[in-house]
Amino acid sequence: MLKSILKTKKILYVFLYVVFVFVVYLTSSTLAKYSTKQDPSGNFNIGDKLYFCYERGDLYRNNQVIIGVPINEYIYDENGKVIEEVRRIETMNVAPADTLTYHFSVANVNEATGEQNGVAGYFKISATSILSMPAYRNPDGTSQAKTWNIACTISYRKVYKNGTKTQFKNLTSDANIDLPVYDENDDNTFMKYEFQVYVVLDDQVRASSDDDYVDATSTIYLFIDATNND
Repeated sequence: MLKSILKTKKILYVFLYVVFVFVVYLTSSTLAKYSTKQDPSGNFNIGDKLYFCYERGDLYRNNQVIIGVPINEYIYDENGKVIEEVRRIETMNVAPADTLTYHFSVANVNEATGEQNGVAGYFKISATSILSMPAYRNPDGTSQAKTWNIACTISYRKVYKNGTKTQFKNLTSDANIDLPVYDENDDNTFMKYEFQVYVVLDDQVRASSDDDYVDATSTIYLFIDATNND
């Protein structure tokens, strides 16, 4: 009986929803904001030729793939028009001090559809994370809602046309990644990068405990800015 109670209590304590919000800002030379609502793969066109192919990958906890529940939600303005799409993955299989890793890739061509980039450009990627605890316990025993900014680390590697890959290295905040024109007759114009976003949930919240994680939410915001070179 005691074993069953402890098991149930443990499940409650690790009830941490991991929310991945994919927020993409794509800017042309006029700095207009672009987004897509119909294409869940996250591919974008800027103007007539600048093409951006985003592919979502897996979510890992401590190097193990998490089977999460994908959820799409829409944010509407006062007139009922969709102004933003929020995509996230929810899971209960997370505990304090876990390391979460989200994988995705960016390319200048979609080999499945044949869509490709037709103008030289570049893009930047950044990520931020917020951990929200609705029932954080203070030292005096009282509870309150509390949030923390959690550091994200992004690493990336290049994938060549023949499938070979370079080693992962950390991405600096000021790094521009080339988005070249794709020519199917020239393998050197093929551009694909794989990215990993790392978050250590409890590394910066040392005073927290399992109890504080009941109904807690970890949100990782991924920003991608792209523009042409003109």
